[in-house]
Amino acid sequence: MAYNNPTPEQSTTMTAVEREREAGKILALLREESDLDRKITRDARQFLNRMWQEEELWGKVVVSPEQLWWLRDLKSKFD
Repeated sequence: MAYNNPTPEQSTTMTAVEREREAGKILALLREESDLDRKITRDARQFLNRMWQEEELWGKVVVSPEQLWWLRDLKSKFD
């Protein structure tokens, strides 16, 4: 079977800029949650604090695909 190597236009992988944009939106939503500490773990809270600090310092947040998955998972607890 041949391997289908998609062109950049067909790629399902997000670019760093796309991940940054989505992460920023999620971080803004989570910042507004009133019962955040009740619904997430201490490790998750530390992760969010690091992301918020990076965003405040640099005006953006650089996330890996794995970090974006974790942010999405945290957001899903409030949907």
